[in-house]
Amino acid sequence: MKRPDFPIVLEDEHLLIADKPSGLLSIRAPGYDGPTFYGEVRDYLIKRYGKYAKVFIVHRLDKDTSGLMVFAKDFETKERLQALFEEKKVVRRYQAVLSRPLEKKEGRIVQYLAEDRFHNMYAASKNKKGAVEAVTDYRVVSGGKNPKVEILIETGKRNQIRLAFSSLGSPILGDRKFGGDRCSRLMLAATELDLRAYKDDKAYDAFSPKCLF
Repeated sequence: MKRPDFPIVLEDEHLLIADKPSGLLSIRAPGYDGPTFYGEVRDYLIKRYGKYAKVFIVHRLDKDTSGLMVFAKDFETKERLQALFEEKKVVRRYQAVLSRPLEKKEGRIVQYLAEDRFHNMYAASKNKKGAVEAVTDYRVVSGGKNPKVEILIETGKRNQIRLAFSSLGSPILGDRKFGGDRCSRLMLAATELDLRAYKDDKAYDAFSPKCLF
C-alpha cells in the first residue's frame, strides 16, 4: 500500500498521531469545502483497513501551524483522550521562531481571549463576557535577530500562542495576521505530545523531529 503523504509518528489499534503540514485545516469549517488533515487521515485509514474504518478528531491545530495531532479510531478512545485534554493532563510543547528578540529569556504569558462576531480571536480583559484564560510558558533556546523558543501550553485556545507573542511585541515569524514579519510560512510547530496519562507507557510520549525548524 502507498505510504500516506504525511508522517505517522505513532499508531496502534486505538489511536494515531500524525504530523500535520502547515497550510492545511485540521477539519472542515463552515463555508469551506477543500482538503483537510482529518480527511487525509480518514482516507489513509480507509485504504489500509477498509471502508468501515473509523476516525475521530481529538483536538485541532490552527491551519498554518504544523505538527502533531491525535486521532482516535473509536468513540471510547476519543472521549477518553478529550477528557485528558480538558483536564490538562496532556503535555503539549511547541517551537516557534519569532520576528524580534524578547526582553526575557523565559516567562509565563497569561491572557484572556475572546472571539468577535467574525470568529476572530483577540486579547480581552478578564471581565469581558465570554473571555477565557490562556496560559503560555516559554523559554528561548537560541538567540539572535529571530530567536527560537520552546513553548509549553496549559490551555489550548485558538490562536493562543500567536496572540501571546504578539502581546510581547515579538510576533511569530510569518504571522502576518498578528504583526509578524513576512516568511514563507508560519514558523510555529507542535513538536511534542506527552500522552502517558492515557497509558502508562513511554511509547505515548510522542516527539517529531521532522517538524522542527
